[in-house]
Amino acid sequence: MRKEIKFTHQEKRKLLMATLTVTLSISALFIGRAVQKVTYNNHTYPLSTVIECVNGNEITAKDFNGNLWTFTDNTEDWLKGDICSLIMHDNYTDIIYDDTIIKAQYSGFVR
Repeated sequence: MRKEIKFTHQEKRKLLMATLTVTLSISALFIGRAVQKVTYNNHTYPLSTVIECVNGNEITAKDFNGNLWTFTDNTEDWLKGDICSLIMHDNYTDIIYDDTIIKAQYSGFVR
């Protein structure tokens, strides 16, 4: 047999306020995370380079503006002339000379 539950006006108001508080808190959490991701991604960019020099595990790549970028990689698969895609972070500045390499990815070769 089913028993009917009756709420007073005050209990309904408390339940509604609790539901709204939880909903708004969860929404704020997701919006905050989305804004943080967008802000971080605004400071990363791809950079195409060609490998200029391989010295052990130290790799030097040259972008198409003539800038040299150095990173270390223990795979020993890099050869001069390989195309390398770099994911860069701008360190929140406008100049590129203090940018850092986040990731290096092999993208083919030029012979």
